[in-house]
Amino acid sequence: MRARFYMAISELRGKLATSVIGSFPLSYNEKNMRLALEDQLKAGIDYPSPPQLQDMTMMLLKPLAEQKCGIEIRGDEAWLVSNLTTPKSPFSVEDLDWTLRYLKVHNYEKTVRGVKVPVTGPVTLASVTKILKDTYAIKYPDIILSFADVVGEIVRWQHEHGATMISIDEPTIPYAFWLGISEDVVVEAVDRALSRAGGCITALHICGELRGIGRTLLKTKAQILDHEFKAIPKNLEEYRKVDIEHHDKLVGLGSVRTKPQTEAGIAIESVDEIKQFILKAGDKFGLENLVIVPDCGFGSLKDYYPDEKQAQATASKKLANMVQAVKRIREERLKQ
Repeated sequence: MRARFYMAISELRGKLATSVIGSFPLSYNEKNMRLALEDQLKAGIDYPSPPQLQDMTMMLLKPLAEQKCGIEIRGDEAWLVSNLTTPKSPFSVEDLDWTLRYLKVHNYEKTVRGVKVPVTGPVTLASVTKILKDTYAIKYPDIILSFADVVGEIVRWQHEHGATMISIDEPTIPYAFWLGISEDVVVEAVDRALSRAGGCITALHICGELRGIGRTLLKTKAQILDHEFKAIPKNLEEYRKVDIEHHDKLVGLGSVRTKPQTEAGIAIESVDEIKQFILKAGDKFGLENLVIVPDCGFGSLKDYYPDEKQAQATASKKLANMVQAVKRIREERLKQ
């Protein structure tokens, strides 16, 4: 496992590779899956993702309930009704299978470097799962770790079905620390979730203000730590180059905003603005230690645009500008 870890890092270090976080502001159907995937491919994303067009927690909790793994869905809420058990039948791999078929049929296999799959993490799943009316599972370390074992199985399926990169999405980790969940529990939860990733490149995505948790995240087995940097520049102070390299990590640099800045919507950054932001981060972390991504998923844009096509067009243009900025830096600085 350790040899594979270094192999994956060496494939990315110094490449200034591009990827996405996963979600897009479209309703879930095959037509929209094609649109969101094609927008990634046309932009030139190195590691496109199966478009995540469903709720990131319910898309896992509902199948767990269907397989009677200790979860029950009541209305629009998930409840823990018994001890969590590992699902026996694979789920959540359909979108990956569809994406890989699409890439093969449309001759994109040689134009991308691989496929990145987002998987909702155990802390975040625990944060939306109720135990009592006003009590959620996130307050209990043993339940978080049980969710981690379940997520580890889902990660294994993604690896076996052909994922190249797997990202654990954990927007709720800062809240878990606020609740008093220990560093050891958070690190173990992330590591258990990633333990079955095989030879896949692994990532951990946490958006929002990090507030000093970077030291803990460096202890996890995630190879890429990606965050919301463009909208929250203070997150740039969370890591030092020496620590990133000591822990064999890369930084997933959120380089374009994914949340509206005003009630009028969200500005589309120019290629030059994105380029300058990447170079600024490169001065701090080393360009060779960066992977370029949007701040977060684009799914929240649908809450601000009355027309989801307009929301998707905004996401598409941001991705295109992000890739163009990277291409300019590669030509000027990396000589690729």
